[in-house]
Amino acid sequence: MADHHLDYDQVLEDVLLSEVSRDNLMEWTGKIATWVRLSGATGEAEAMNYVNGILKSFGYRTELLRHPAFISLPVSASLTIPSDPQAQFKCITHSFAKSTAKSGLSGELIYPKKGDCVRGKIVLVDGMASSKACLEMEAGGAIGEIFVSDDYLHESAVSPLWGPPTRDTLGMLPVTPSITVTCQGGDYLKNAIARGPVQVRIHTAVDTGWRQLPLLIADIDGREEGEFLLFSSHIDSWHYGAMDNGAANATVMEVARLAAEHRSSLRRGLRLAFWSGHSHGRFAGSAWYADHYWTELLDRCLGHVNADSTGGRGASVLEEIPIMPQSFGLAAAALKKVTGRNLAGKRIGRFGDQSFYGIGLTSTFATFSEQPRDPGSEGVGFHTGGKLSGGLGWWWHTEFDTIDKIDPDNLLRDTRIYMATVYRLLSCRYLPYDFRALCRYISEQLDLLSRSVGQRLDLEPARARLSEVARTTERFYEVLGRGEIEPPKANRVLRELSLALVPCAFKENERTDPDFFGAIPAFPMFDGAERLASAEGDEFNLLYPIYLRRRNRFILYLTEAVQALERAGV
Repeated sequence: MADHHLDYDQVLEDVLLSEVSRDNLMEWTGKIATWVRLSGATGEAEAMNYVNGILKSFGYRTELLRHPAFISLPVSASLTIPSDPQAQFKCITHSFAKSTAKSGLSGELIYPKKGDCVRGKIVLVDGMASSKACLEMEAGGAIGEIFVSDDYLHESAVSPLWGPPTRDTLGMLPVTPSITVTCQGGDYLKNAIARGPVQVRIHTAVDTGWRQLPLLIADIDGREEGEFLLFSSHIDSWHYGAMDNGAANATVMEVARLAAEHRSSLRRGLRLAFWSGHSHGRFAGSAWYADHYWTELLDRCLGHVNADSTGGRGASVLEEIPIMPQSFGLAAAALKKVTGRNLAGKRIGRFGDQSFYGIGLTSTFATFSEQPRDPGSEGVGFHTGGKLSGGLGWWWHTEFDTIDKIDPDNLLRDTRIYMATVYRLLSCRYLPYDFRALCRYISEQLDLLSRSVGQRLDLEPARARLSEVARTTERFYEVLGRGEIEPPKANRVLRELSLALVPCAFKENERTDPDFFGAIPAFPMFDGAERLASAEGDEFNLLYPIYLRRRNRFILYLTEAVQALERAGV
């Protein structure tokens, strides 16, 4: 799209960037980080009320919702070796892990090699606690897991679900207790195992059940009625959560302040969301909102920008911000404007309250600036891949995530990038998304799929429909570049393209059903289809209908894109 069609006020953008306040950011982060903000707990409610009051003072219409959610809060954990009473272990348990009986769980501890039998054993596992590892051990018959962290105990959840369980998925939650020890504790246990059989006893208490959560929504209108940008962050935290996620809450608040002060210059409305249940409910707040506000988001929302973990001390890696292909150019321009750096980007995934892929919202950002990769580090702090990024800091998800872990200059820098991104989305004449890039990505994945399944799945109907979408999308942007289509009509088509194409590239299950938590495959709808190439007999007959129907669903989404483009007259 030609630059003159991104005709926002660049002078005003410079003013907005200059007005981002370091003092506001640090004041608000510091205040939010005075509360321990467990989902549904008093500290979180006080932080939510604090943010609500500030947003009201900016002129936002606010609504503090309450909704049910399935929440799991770790309470206590201990580990002992009955034959070695002097051994002391620092440990924690995890959200959605099973509580033990009061007497604890006793069993032989093993440190298995690949292929070893784990049935009836408590298993020592290297790395951060995860649903994948728990469920794999349970499938092998393990009765409990002890995860080995780095020097610090990183809180985590072990549910594979996104949002709350249903009648159909409740049975997928872990049924064994699990704990995490530090690497020092892990070394002690490994050395003990090397000397002979080791019996251990673990105690865990986890408070899991339904409770009411707060959810704060705040709105201002733009000049044009109807459309709004969703800009969100989670307010719940592990411990004081200064970086994750008090600093990102402050980022949203500061962008909100400046947007409100200059609202007369905004074409579109801005909706802020502060979620609960991110960590302790597997994105329960945003999942609930997607379910209950589906129609409004489908009809009026122009995209989702998420803020998570901004401003960390030493967080110098910005080149690998999570992004979608169609919003890559927008993010690259904002990064270049603020820092002069070039964006490499990485595929956005199933994290950062990205509960809106099924609706089809274009998402921009999630976890933000990260630490540089240290090849010699054994840290397990969360990071989202990439060649440069090395996680969110050793303090991530620990009691040490306090205000001293925030670098005021980094927080100012990160917030300015968000400010430029949000301002352009609210002010550009045409939405600054390039769906030609998303078509190219989907085409590349379809080619790879075709090579992996051979003749076992007929992909030609899908290829033909995708080619039609790609050709017509190219023509659409040519018309747009010549200024031959009015913005309201063009932006409606751009939103409809997003609704149709995002599920093609980012969804595995049906649009209304959340995918499971975990790494997002490159082509989720066809994940595992390569098994068709070698499957025979009953195995093939059972697999084939799954991927044939997914191919048909894929074609249905592409048809929706074609119809949107036809309505535009291209």
